[in-house]
This record gives sequence, structure tokens and C-alpha cells, in this order.
Amino acid sequence: MNAAYLKYLLRITMTNPRQAGREVIALGLPLQGLWMALMLMAILLSLMVSGVFHGAPLPPGAMGDAIRMSPAYHSPLIFAVINWGQAVMSVFVLHWIGRMFGGQGTLGDMLAVMIWLQFVSLVLAAVLFVAGLIVPVAGGVLTLMALAWGLWATVALVDAANRFDNIFKALGVCLAAVVAFSVGITLFSAVLGGLSMGGG
Repeated sequence: MNAAYLKYLLRITMTNPRQAGREVIALGLPLQGLWMALMLMAILLSLMVSGVFHGAPLPPGAMGDAIRMSPAYHSPLIFAVINWGQAVMSVFVLHWIGRMFGGQGTLGDMLAVMIWLQFVSLVLAAVLFVAGLIVPVAGGVLTLMALAWGLWATVALVDAANRFDNIFKALGVCLAAVVAFSVGITLFSAVLGGLSMGGG
């Protein structure tokens, strides 16, 4: 992948993320390399968030205290491991649910589009951070637009990875994945709570 093709993929991802996802999948990147890339993205995200937290004044009050307590502020390595674990679970859950909805894609397909989504999101985050420093009001508006684009792009890339015939199936997969994560986190928290009470 040369610089010209990378710029092309970035441009088409902004306007037609489903097509961009198909092109990323068509690259046929090796699975082992994709898993390494997923770990690299987690590290880059951790470094970026930690850099923003340490490079900009923290907000006063409870929000600032919450940032100081977060792993991203005091332990970027732990934050990177958490991000990597969440990304791995997302890839598997979206793939499995996609297969239940009739998807024909492989685990590698889902892995490839999720890595690409993370990469584009990091690029956008860097651009928005600079824009916010230059024109704070414009940065806020662009952030809202980026969030809306991120939801749309996620559904479109999931659609591409599962090779669906319509995007509504991909939307269903994403919604089901959110429910699955919510239930999983609730059960995990309940187990931890039970163990702590039992230990007490």
C-alpha cells in the first residue's frame, strides 16, 4: 500500500465507508499481521489520549479527578491493554453475531475493517484536536459531526465485513453487539461483586 492509495482509501472512507471496507478486505492482509496491527492501534490510541491528558489543562472538579484516576492518565500501558482487549472482543462479537445474521465474511475480514476504522478515527481525532486548539467553537461542531460519521462508518464497515446484501442487517448486528456487551459487563460486574462480598 503506497501513499497515494492510502490517501485514496482515507478519502473514500469519508464518503463511502462500505466501499472502503471492501477494498481493505480485498488487500488480503495476513491474519497474523492484522493481530499485530490491532495491538499497535491500541498502543497509538493510548499514547494519543495520554498525551492529550498531560498536554492540556485538566478540567476542574469531578471531571478532572476522574481523568486523574483513569489508566490513560497514570498508566498508559494498562490503558493500551484494556483497549486491545476491548478491540479483540469487539471483533469476535461482531463476527459471531454477523454469522448469526447470515453474514459470509471471515474473522479476518472483520479484523481488517475494525483496524482500518481505528486508524481513520485516530487520524480524525488528531485533526479535531488541532482544530479545537485553533478554533474551539469549530472544534466542538466538528467533533459532533465526527461522532455521527463514526456511527455511520461503523455500520457500513460491519456491512462490508459480513458481505450483507443490505445495511440494515449490519445495523442489527451492531445493536445486538451493544446489547451483548452490556449484558456481559453487567454479569461480569455481578460476579466480581459477589466474589468481593464472599471474600469479605
